[in-house]
Amino acid sequence: SPYLRTFRLALESIELASELFNFRKMNKNLDFVIPNYLGFCSQRSYLPKIYLTTSNFFPDPDPETTTTDGDVARLAVNEAFATIRGGAGTTASPAVAEGNVYLEATTTTDQYAALYRNIDLFDTSSLTDTIIIDSATISLWGRAASETGLGDLNVNVYTSTPASNTNLVTADYAQLGTTAQATAKATSTWTNGAYNDWTLNATGISNISLTGVSKFGFRSTNDADNSAPTWASAARTQIAHYNADQAGTTNDPKLAVTYTSEAENDYSYFL
Repeated sequence: SPYLRTFRLALESIELASELFNFRKMNKNLDFVIPNYLGFCSQRSYLPKIYLTTSNFFPDPDPETTTTDGDVARLAVNEAFATIRGGAGTTASPAVAEGNVYLEATTTTDQYAALYRNIDLFDTSSLTDTIIIDSATISLWGRAASETGLGDLNVNVYTSTPASNTNLVTADYAQLGTTAQATAKATSTWTNGAYNDWTLNATGISNISLTGVSKFGFRSTNDADNSAPTWASAARTQIAHYNADQAGTTNDPKLAVTYTSEAENDYSYFL
């Protein structure tokens, strides 16, 4: 398992440190001896060689085969924030080129008309359970961002659990988690025409499947925390990005995983 390999690597590092300590006690000319000793060990593969590999994963465009992406939303209402947040979804869009995280107020004080969330799935089964993840980043290609009275919309990555890996339905509006998987990104920092990155934290990394589909999504932090922004009449805040149904793959949502695997590492003492 990855844990056993990590433990074995730690033991080898301890053994090397012990050898070096004893070697130092027997030699006074340390400026010469230590660098040459370490050089000898590395030439003989005594020091473990660690190699990092990065693999990129993307949702499938329509027609989906293993994964999907798209918007789920509650629209055309006039409700308090807690109600639009906790209500049932009214629309799902698994086959559109553009995605959104979006909140719109009505002209009625403290009422809202629309709330969008976005779901993104990635088939990461090719990683296999023999790897150890070093880091991971989820990226969305910026299309547009706007803020007209509601202030910055802080958007973050959360887990998702849609009913299907290859389709989205209105009920999936309620299938996004509330535990942050990264550090939120504000509307004011959104970049159009390039990838906007969220580096996953330890929780986010732990939710990457090594043998199946990794399921994430995006929502505003106000939405996740059930904390209404300061209301303004007919105001809206939005980040817009491209989904996998945009032509080509250059602009697709992307999960980049950097990892090590047993096949890439040399744990032997000698060549």
